[in-house]
Amino acid sequence: MESIAAVLKWVFTYILYPGLILGIFIFILGSIYFMYERTFNVRVLLAAVLPLVLLVFIVVSEANMSLAKRMLETAPMWLYILAGTLTGTGIVEFGKSAGDSVNPVKGALYSLFLSMVGVFILFCIMSTSIQVVHPLLFSLVIAGGFYAIFRGIPGVSESGI
Repeated sequence: MESIAAVLKWVFTYILYPGLILGIFIFILGSIYFMYERTFNVRVLLAAVLPLVLLVFIVVSEANMSLAKRMLETAPMWLYILAGTLTGTGIVEFGKSAGDSVNPVKGALYSLFLSMVGVFILFCIMSTSIQVVHPLLFSLVIAGGFYAIFRGIPGVSESGI
């Protein structure tokens, strides 16, 4: 039984957890692509690239990188849970609102929000702080998932069911 437990722990830790993080990235990229296809507006692409430029400036300076990592490591757990819950529900709610609207600014702001979430996760991976923000990712996935059950998934038409 212990060998089965060890195998399952290995699968969940080294396959499913990275797969979940990869799934978040695929959702972010897919949502940005959907917003661009819906509006054909360059603002959406600019908003998606802007956080990547910010990440370049943070990563290039070792002082900024270590300061941000230290801030992540000293934050209390309740702050991560609150931030993850608000981010998860915000992604769904803001996505539903932006997806239903033809306003290109809403689509660009949603793209910026998603890109910032993706860049934050990418920064946590690069700075080896992903274990520190685990409560944030946990609450983001759980709260966003439950909220999507009740509100619907952004960009997905429910009339076909």
